[in-house]
Amino acid sequence: MFKTLPPNVRFLVIPDQENSHYEKGDILVFHDITPSGSHIVKRVVGLPGEDILIDGQEHYLGPSEYFVLGEQETSKPNHEPYDSRYFGPVPKSHIIGKAWFIYWPLGRIGRIS
Repeated sequence: MFKTLPPNVRFLVIPDQENSHYEKGDILVFHDITPSGSHIVKRVVGLPGEDILIDGQEHYLGPSEYFVLGEQETSKPNHEPYDSRYFGPVPKSHIIGKAWFIYWPLGRIGRIS
């Protein structure tokens, strides 16, 4: 599968607001759940209030929690994923916004889908 956001890509983000609504498939930028202070970019696979089954484990999402996954890293078969399987659901309060438009490199310019 072709990675939506390859390394070193630059993109615009639609900032999160109180009434922002996210759907499965959206790519979110959020503050790391752990105290690292970094920003993380992952795809939404579970919405608030849903019960989802991932890798044989059931996850229950609260009223303002999102379950996010990274795109599979096929070049690293034993790679441990750093996504909701590792750190749990992302609270809405940690969301910075939705990735929207790639502007660099020029060969990849366009709307993110």
